[in-house]
Amino acid sequence: MQDLQRTQSSKPGDVARTGCLFGGLILGLALGGVLLWFAVLREMQHFWRNDGGYPVELRHLVEAGFYPLALTALAGQFLLGWALLRRARSSARVWIVQMLLLCLCLMLVVAAGAVAFANNVVNLWNGVPLHSHPAEEQPGDR
Repeated sequence: MQDLQRTQSSKPGDVARTGCLFGGLILGLALGGVLLWFAVLREMQHFWRNDGGYPVELRHLVEAGFYPLALTALAGQFLLGWALLRRARSSARVWIVQMLLLCLCLMLVVAAGAVAFANNVVNLWNGVPLHSHPAEEQPGDR
């Protein structure tokens, strides 16, 4: 009954804001998933040598787009977190679901960072320079 009263007494823009936040969270999940995939690809040696049959365009996209995508994902999640904290007085069920989705988004970004960090530790342990990607020139690379 209390949720029904809260819904009826809510402001007209609350439904639109809730929909926008859910849309932003779904976009954040997609960005986090792509970022994690890019992080895994960046750390695979055969990806840079074209041993796995990956297209050259994908290699260039991963090389040029990883850091801008990471910054975009982090900035978007910061803004979503700020917006959710401002809406802490809204419906508790909806707010908890949104916070759980935001935590899942953050876990994807942290996992992407952990993949990169773990590879750098292994590279240091083996005496290989940081961010070493043996991108040899391949035919049709230009």
